Amino acid sequence: MSETNPPRRVGRSIVAVLVGMVVGIVATIGTDIVLRQIGVFPPWGASMVGYDGALGLATLYRAIYGIAASYIIARLAPDRPMQHALVGGFLGLVVALWCRGYLEQRTGFRASLVSPCAHRASDAAGLGGRPTLRRAVEGTSPA
Repeated sequence: MSETNPPRRVGRSIVAVLVGMVVGIVATIGTDIVLRQIGVFPPWGASMVGYDGALGLATLYRAIYGIAASYIIARLAPDRPMQHALVGGFLGLVVALWCRGYLEQRTGFRASLVSPCAHRASDAAGLGGRPTLRRAVEGTSPA
């Protein structure tokens, strides 16, 4: 073995990324469950419209959990910790987007667990933009 080219440890790299992702996912879902139980979030399946403060809170703690998960990935990585953390973040984004699309397509469920920002954006897109928002504010029905 050469000192300049240490052996690659692919297994440890995979484990590091998976452990960090599992920690982030479990912490996020656990916090979501607790916040629903104490009434900060609406019951499962209910719309998040009108829960702007709760969505802001969810964005905050999910960002903190994402940072913590990236830190765990970097600490467990056998080498190149930043690259491992970036791979974990990219995989998390891909999985979140896939889950959101799958849940909405298969069940019609608005996946607020996946991303509060995407949830708000899809609510706005689902309302059809400004004309529908204007009608909702004015209390008129569509023509």
